[in-house]
This record gives sequence, C-alpha cells and structure tokens, in this order.
Amino acid sequence: MVFAVFIFTSYHDLMTTLSSVFGVFVVVGIIWELYKSNLHAFKISGLFCILLLGINNYIYYTEHLIKHLPLIQKITFAIVLTWIMGLNYNIYINSNLYSTSK
Repeated sequence: MVFAVFIFTSYHDLMTTLSSVFGVFVVVGIIWELYKSNLHAFKISGLFCILLLGINNYIYYTEHLIKHLPLIQKITFAIVLTWIMGLNYNIYINSNLYSTSK
C-alpha cells in the first residue's frame, strides 16, 4: 500500500516496477506453500495468475498492445483477487473443520 501513494507522482514508473516485483514474490511464495498441500486447483490457478501478471508487465514495458492494458489490468486484478479470496475461504473452512472435530 505504501507504493500506491506514489503512483500519481513522478515516481509512477519506479513504483509500478517495485509493486510488480514484490507482488510476484508474494504469489510465488503462496504457490510454493501450496505445493505442500492437496489444493491442486489453486496451484494451477496461481500459475495462471503469475502468467497474467507477466503479460501485464510485458505490455506495460514494451507498449505492445498498450491500448488494451487497462482492460487486461482489470481482468488480472479480478482474477488474482478471486484466487486469493478463494484460497482464504478454503483455508478458513478447513481450519474450522479441524477445530470443530476435536
């Protein structure tokens, strides 16, 4: 969230780069932990999220198909947010199952 403050300043390009790098680290870290579990759908969809983030960065830095970037960013945001919410919901449900069965 600290990066978001600087998006509307002259540091826009630097902030988008830093946000992208740290965002990919977070998603890779989540997927790394998922590989220890049986949540196969979240593993595959997490890789898809990384692919979408990569496409966003490719378009942003190469300016190839740049006119489509706003739409692609919104689609990516919705998919990544849905992935994170679904993962949190699944973990919440599973943790409640374990706590009530004891």
